[in-house]
Amino acid sequence: VVIGDSDLPPSAGSGGSFGAGSACAAAALACEDILAELGRRMNAAPEDMRLKDGVVAAGTRTSPLADLVRGSPIAAKGKTSPGKESQATSQASHGAQFAEVAVNAVTGEVRVRRMLGVFDIGRVLNVKTAKNQIVGGMVWGLAYALSEDGVVDTRNGRFVNPDFGEYHVAVNADVPQIEAYFIEEIDDSANPVGAKGVGELGIAGSGAAIVNAIHNATGVRIYDMPVTLDKLLPHLPPV
Repeated sequence: VVIGDSDLPPSAGSGGSFGAGSACAAAALACEDILAELGRRMNAAPEDMRLKDGVVAAGTRTSPLADLVRGSPIAAKGKTSPGKESQATSQASHGAQFAEVAVNAVTGEVRVRRMLGVFDIGRVLNVKTAKNQIVGGMVWGLAYALSEDGVVDTRNGRFVNPDFGEYHVAVNADVPQIEAYFIEEIDDSANPVGAKGVGELGIAGSGAAIVNAIHNATGVRIYDMPVTLDKLLPHLPPV
């Protein structure tokens, strides 16, 4: 894979959760052309061929892949761009998240005990990296809900807490057991590989689940994130 070179054609970039879907779509289209040429050399339809352990099989005939490309490697190009489906169908990823939260009735201290998320991101291209991204997003959402707060001085527009000493991100001690699972429903309308965005999906839902759990535990609804002690304590019921 070659990326990050100004000699290359422009791409969708890596923001907005469409990097993998766009790049893999072009790669998939190129692979279709490669498969068609391989079928021509094998004298078989692409859908009738099987590739395993470096051997191409079609019916009862087999041939090492190396023999089919020896002396004449197969090269193909794939190109993709937004099509009519982007205007005709909704292609969003979806998820449901759950959190178990404990709130100290005296001090108002909040502790997240466990979190669970189930997600539909279309075809899962890489289970390990996709799960890591989702779990990382859930940790980020936890910090959004409970500690991260960029304080801006309204007189000059500068951040009052520009370092990690005063801008509090979640650390290991803050993060509970987290489970994340995928329901793989390949979305043919999204792109040729059926994959959808995974990047930001874990963040917003986890913060919302935590704030809802705080409300369920205390009856207090806080609308100004993060839910810090000064916002929660005055509204807690008497012990």
